[in-house]
Parts: sequence; C-alpha cells; structure tokens
Amino acid sequence: MKDTKVELFRLLDQMEELMDSSRQIFGKALFVDVEKFFFLLNRIRVSLPEEIKRAAKLDEERERILQKAREEAEEIVKRAREEAERLTSESEIIKRAQQRGMEIIAQAEQRSREIITGAEEYARDVLMNLENYLSRVLNAARKGITELEERLKSRGGEHK
Repeated sequence: MKDTKVELFRLLDQMEELMDSSRQIFGKALFVDVEKFFFLLNRIRVSLPEEIKRAAKLDEERERILQKAREEAEEIVKRAREEAERLTSESEIIKRAQQRGMEIIAQAEQRSREIITGAEEYARDVLMNLENYLSRVLNAARKGITELEERLKSRGGEHK
C-alpha cells in the first residue's frame, strides 16, 4: 500500500511540475504537454482502483480478525464451562470447584472482551488511516480537476 501511495503522490507531483513548467501568463498555462499530462492522469486512474481494492481487503481482514476473536472467546468460555462442570461433578470438592469454575468463566469472559476490544481498536485504526489517506488523494484529485477546469475556461472552452 505504501508503494502505491508513494506512486500516486509522485504522479501528482509530476502533474504539478508539468503545470509549473508550462509557459504561463498571469498564472494561466499557455502551453502544456497534453500527451504527458493525460499519460500521468491515466496512471493515477489505474492506481486508484487498487487502493479501493485494498480498502475492501482491509475491511475483510478486520472482519476476519473479529471473527477469529469471537471464535477464540467462545472456545475459551466453552473450555471454562467444561472445566467448571468437570470440577463440580466431584462431590467432595463441590464448593471449591464451583468457585474455581466461576473464576475461570469470569477470566475467560474478561479475556474475550479484551480480545474483541483489541481487534476492534486495531480495525478502527487501520480504517481511520485508510480514510485519511484516501481523503488526501481525493483532495489532490479535486484540486487537479479544479485547476484543469480553470485552465480550460481561460482558453475559452469549457469541457465537462
């Protein structure tokens, strides 16, 4: 993901350099290498869908982590209950076994909550980072579109 992010920003920087290096009067581009501009624009378009795929994969990973955490929690609780049941079946230590069983269940439930909370916090952090990244890319794309529209208007033509 970092390589794609770097590539997108590199391409955006190249587009900006292309515009900066064009002949300009009063901040309006007169001559721009249109072929190079559209080449860079198409490379950005090709790169963006990969980011969207990666966002979906991150969401799937988050779901997988949460599902695994739930399964582990269920298994821990199941084993704790089995252990509690086994201990309570012995008549001479019923009181101790019940107490230990309750402790095991409480610990298992606490651990289950910790696992789920940790997985959810991780997933939230990953998605927040992705949201921030995609927001920056979207803002850069919007800025590029606005600049292109202004340049097109300044030449007397308006294309949408």
